[in-house]
Amino acid sequence: MKGIAPTLESIQQFFQKEELTCEIVKANKDFPIDQLFVRLDVDNEGRDITLQLKLTEHDLSTEEAAIPYHQLQFFLGLPFLVTAETNTETARLLHLINKSLELPGFEYSEVDGLVYYRHVLTLPTKGIPVTLLMSMLGMIMFLHDSFAVVIESVANGSKTLEEMSQLGLNLTSADP
Repeated sequence: MKGIAPTLESIQQFFQKEELTCEIVKANKDFPIDQLFVRLDVDNEGRDITLQLKLTEHDLSTEEAAIPYHQLQFFLGLPFLVTAETNTETARLLHLINKSLELPGFEYSEVDGLVYYRHVLTLPTKGIPVTLLMSMLGMIMFLHDSFAVVIESVANGSKTLEEMSQLGLNLTSADP
């Protein structure tokens, strides 16, 4: 299967063919590099679920070999803030969730109270496999759907980590 050229424009065209709403935001004072925003869905509260993609070029070439590559970063911010009172418990919850994932995972910025999922792919310069891009999109949507409500419940203080565990979430097990 043919790959997608490693440009934000090509990725945007691909997602638009999949009937996703996309917009490229050119580098500006708020965004130091061009970024692609992909509207994935709307959550139960009516808030947009928007995936942000950044594509950067790198080169590890030496005199012996040319080694150019790209990094495609997927960034999905969850649409809520963590309260100061739930800071520690939310961070612990994210740690426990990430411990059970065999992938990159959720992160928490204590400075601005944001929770997000981030994954960075290192890719060859010749193209992005379509199946890989669709798999990443599906995985990110699945992880959002699986954990966003749980994380928000702890982050806004409506549930504690202990209460979530009692609801059957196996987050405190030593085995991932």
